[in-house]
Amino acid sequence: MKNISIFLFVFTVCMIDNVYGVNLLKGEKSTLYFRNGLSYKKWLKVHCKSGNDDMGTHYLKPGGIDYQFSVYDNVFGGTLIWCTLSKGPDYKVSSRFDAYKQNNDNPNESR
Repeated sequence: MKNISIFLFVFTVCMIDNVYGVNLLKGEKSTLYFRNGLSYKKWLKVHCKSGNDDMGTHYLKPGGIDYQFSVYDNVFGGTLIWCTLSKGPDYKVSSRFDAYKQNNDNPNESR
């Protein structure tokens, strides 16, 4: 009986996601945007990661197309995305920063 109850719960969660587009296991969706605003026609290198994912390295040319990606908050809190922006010859000048940090006091609210 316990196995059937677990199966029905998982099945219900999957059906809610498929029918209503709501995933009870995902929190709020946030989108991060990056634009190259460097002067003198310099390229910008963007590399973002989280504890689970590597978004890859992207090179943004001056006046080119912006780079963006979306993340979902962890329903239990703790979502963190950090990025490294690099420029200059061989991209030696760089800066690493937390691009997105979920508010752990309220797991569905970002800072």
